[in-house]
Parts: sequence; C-alpha cells; structure tokens
Amino acid sequence: MTANIYAEVWNVRHKSPEMVTREDVDLVLKAMRSDPRVSHVEYMGCVAQGRPAFEIRASDTQEGDLVGLFAINRCLNALSETQAGHATRVANLHASVEARVAEMRIHKAAMDAEVQEEREENLRRLKGRGINPRRLSWYVNCLARGSYVDPEDGIHDDFGWYCREIVRGRPQPMRLDLYLDGFTH
Repeated sequence: MTANIYAEVWNVRHKSPEMVTREDVDLVLKAMRSDPRVSHVEYMGCVAQGRPAFEIRASDTQEGDLVGLFAINRCLNALSETQAGHATRVANLHASVEARVAEMRIHKAAMDAEVQEEREENLRRLKGRGINPRRLSWYVNCLARGSYVDPEDGIHDDFGWYCREIVRGRPQPMRLDLYLDGFTH
C-alpha cells in the first residue's frame, strides 16, 4: 500500500463506527485492492462493535499471511508494512530502547556517585564542626516521637547548623540518610 493511499485510509480507521460512511468503505476497498499483496478483499458489513469488516486474503503483511474476516483496524494495521519491515522496525525500536536504558544507567551511576560524594563531604563537615552524627540521629528520633529535649543540651544549635549548612532548604531534613553518609532509611 503506497504512503499516499495509506494516509487517506488511515483517517478512516480512527473514525468512530457511526461516522464511517459507505464512501469511506469504498476508499478503503480501493486502497486494499491496489496493494499487490492482497489477492482478495470484500466488504462484509460491520462487526459487533460497528466497525466495517472485510474478508481478506493477503500475504507478507505485518502479521504474516492474513486470511479471514477482520475489522478495518486489523486489516489496515496488518497492511501498513511487510513482515520484514515490521521485524526491522521492532528490532530498531528494541535497540533504541536498550541504548536509552544503557545511557540512563550510566547517568544514574554518575548521579549516585555525585550524591555519595556530597554525603561523604557533608559528614566530614559535620564532624569537623564537632557534631556527633549519632547524637544528631538521637535528636531527630526524639523529635519524631515527640519526646522532650532539654534546651540546655546544645543539640538544638547543632540541628539548626545542620539544617542551615547541610540541608540548605531541601526537603526532609530529618531523613539523615539523604544528606549524610553512614545512615540508612
């Protein structure tokens, strides 16, 4: 089926069943009969869903040999390309998807390494400031369960520094594993 004819009949495929006219059916019949792979095609009325149905015998379609009574969608999809063309297109699609997935894995590994490096640096800065990461974890757990922490303890200032200098307005400051190395969620 040539690209021009196929483009014309493809519009018919997307019409709702009640919008398909007899002229549309004749256009599809003419297009299918002009395809050298089709040895027989005949309009057989409509299937239960209301779409035009055709009795068709065609070889080397996207699905292999097409023989029987099929709705317009199945006929046009099958005739849209040859079996070899379909196999080539699918193989190319799979190859491009695999290439994109490989690229994304490389990008993710680079991002993970960058995040890990930042977490290690944050832990060094925290320890350099004299803040014990386990004590910070204890404070976060106290906040989470609603326990009282004595303001004289000094951990409030440490947590404030951590939020200001390490978290810097990013979400979930109480999830230490996001910002510091050595913690798991």
